[in-house]
Amino acid sequence: MKRVKMIGFATKFYTLWDVTYETLYVQDSYGKHHTSGVRQHNNYIKNISMDRAKVEAMYPNVSIDESLRGATRSFSVDHKKDLPVEYFWFGKYNGQLIEEVLKSDLEYCKWAAKNCYSKATVDYIENHPIYVEHLAQEQREKDELLNSIIDLTPGDKVSVTFTRNGYNYDPESGEHGCWVNGWIGDIPCKVYFADCKPVYGMYPYIMPVVNGKAQRVKNKTLEVVVESALKRSLDEYKTYEYRDVEAQAIYIIKTK
Repeated sequence: MKRVKMIGFATKFYTLWDVTYETLYVQDSYGKHHTSGVRQHNNYIKNISMDRAKVEAMYPNVSIDESLRGATRSFSVDHKKDLPVEYFWFGKYNGQLIEEVLKSDLEYCKWAAKNCYSKATVDYIENHPIYVEHLAQEQREKDELLNSIIDLTPGDKVSVTFTRNGYNYDPESGEHGCWVNGWIGDIPCKVYFADCKPVYGMYPYIMPVVNGKAQRVKNKTLEVVVESALKRSLDEYKTYEYRDVEAQAIYIIKTK
């Protein structure tokens, strides 16, 4: 433990303090100790003078730190030090090497990468070869699934089982259509109808115009003609309705 004299400042007087520095450690899960910071113990001795020049003459070899202003006659301050970035220092894997956790519980590392307050830890996880390869493999699998699903082309007739009535009707934008969610087989879809009819009342709803007829579509299976269609990763369109869906693709369709 290092011990020195130091001069502080309290309102009017320069003050003499006895200061000790205690090194702090944390232990990882493998029994190794790491320096986590320094605890500075400040013990007040006495007031010296209001004249800085006089103080410097009286104590020529003592450092002056005017930020040393204790609310009491004895107090401590911790100065934290960054711990080795290759460890988790929080949560259920506190003190364990991130590389080992990446091998045994990669899902936790994915959660940590999104929720951890430490940018250094996030950067370490996201740049680790195991994590990078895992994300690349996930993307390859998604691409393969996406490519295995048939493309819809203009003019195709498809049967859509709708799960709700219309939404996002906004005539002030110049658009008079609405979107409706549904399913084509086991693939979720979002269908845009260029025209719709809002129904007002105690329980307002929107009826899309399907094949020339405005109608409620929730829980109905209807045939629509495709004007244009895109396949997209479902991850881009995760909503409450699709939160537990296993399919990797979603059709985004406009109708004729």
